Amino acid sequence: ATSKLANQLAVLLIDMGKFDEALPLLRNAVAGCRKRYGDFHPVTQTRIKNLALLLSKIGMHKEALSLQKESLAALAAVRKKLGDIHPSTLTSIQNMASLLSEMGKEEEALHLQKEVLAAQRETLGNKHPSTLTSINFLALLLSEIGRNEEAVSLQKEALAIRRETLGGMHPDTLTSIHNLGGLLLKIGKHEEALSLQIEALAAFRANFGDRHPSTLLSISNMSHLLLKTGKFEEALPLQEEVVTAQRETLGSKHPDTLNSIYVLAVLLSDMGRRFTALSL
Repeated sequence: ATSKLANQLAVLLIDMGKFDEALPLLRNAVAGCRKRYGDFHPVTQTRIKNLALLLSKIGMHKEALSLQKESLAALAAVRKKLGDIHPSTLTSIQNMASLLSEMGKEEEALHLQKEVLAAQRETLGNKHPSTLTSINFLALLLSEIGRNEEAVSLQKEALAIRRETLGGMHPDTLTSIHNLGGLLLKIGKHEEALSLQIEALAAFRANFGDRHPSTLLSISNMSHLLLKTGKFEEALPLQEEVVTAQRETLGSKHPDTLNSIYVLAVLLSDMGRRFTALSL
């Protein structure tokens, strides 16, 4: 339990950018898992992956690479003991794929992630939540190396299944809508992306209310998309709504609020309202 709590707290600290505070907690989490489960257990390997990612992020590449080599050895041992399609093997493969991706080795990660997805389609079926998670991750990897059309195809598959099995309002469905919309925007399919963003925003407002961080992110995404398509007048009230809500909930000096104010100022300037922009 202590190891689990240390890991959870470390993840929160990483999200807050407090890497120095997170590092000793992750080290403790790894040590606790090694003692309780052993070096090759999927939980231990997940903790090792998290530690290696943080070490890589803060520039401690030598130690990160050492952990990567250990994870490769662990993966080989798990394959030998349990076989290639055992759930624990697939977890280990996915951990390695995630680690390789974060370290900039997308092609190696892609090969492993394809293996995971093929095995999960075979053993769990296309509609299993784990399969859908793997589809999303593979789509992300494909997008990172510029294979966007393949990524879009996978994201459309995941979204269709989640609409069917979970409904349009489920958080996982909304995640799929967001992922697909981002990809479509990236490849210039703005109108299709806009249609999805309208759907997502309506669902976020209905599910979480207007002031929830997820709703505000969705509003901001919608504003950005409208800006990309030159619809400044439609983007403006949405960006103003974001700024007002963040000032109210986060305060005027919060980084997210300041970023939103900057976006609003740029929008106003582009619309020829420079004096209003300067007053922000």
